[in-house]
Amino acid sequence: MEPPDFCITNPKGEITGLEITEATDEDYQRALTEMENIGDDALLELSFFKSGKPLPKGVYKTAIRKKNQELVGEGWEGDSAERDLIECLMSALKRKLERLNAPNFSIFNRYELLIYDSCPSSICIETIKLKKVIGDHTKNISDSYTKKFDVVSILRGSNIIYDVGGKDLIIPL
Repeated sequence: MEPPDFCITNPKGEITGLEITEATDEDYQRALTEMENIGDDALLELSFFKSGKPLPKGVYKTAIRKKNQELVGEGWEGDSAERDLIECLMSALKRKLERLNAPNFSIFNRYELLIYDSCPSSICIETIKLKKVIGDHTKNISDSYTKKFDVVSILRGSNIIYDVGGKDLIIPL
């Protein structure tokens, strides 16, 4: 049997399987690493990184700008940054739902998921706005799976949105 990332036993002996994952874009992470090598003179054009659309090899470097250098990316328009963030987070949820529903995954009393939000478009969306739009998406995706997470939470910056689509509590860290 494949165990979850963590197991938590309450005083009644019930076990919660806790899964933890990061929602991000690999090219975005590569660009952040490259920026660290350049130093304080570097900026990153976030709109280069679109969820579900990997860049050709090495193109992530074109998103890195020196201060005062002209921007060349497409940018975001309307609610495209919000849609991109939702897609990034829901992709992470789907990956963990598939793992949870694998035949060899351990069986527990309940399951929780914590998603670390490291999506490129996160900086564009306030936590309070994200809380309002993400709950329905979480429920819609989860409904197509047999086993579901009892609680899905998102860690972003210095806040946890606990139980997205349920209690929706914003807990400052």
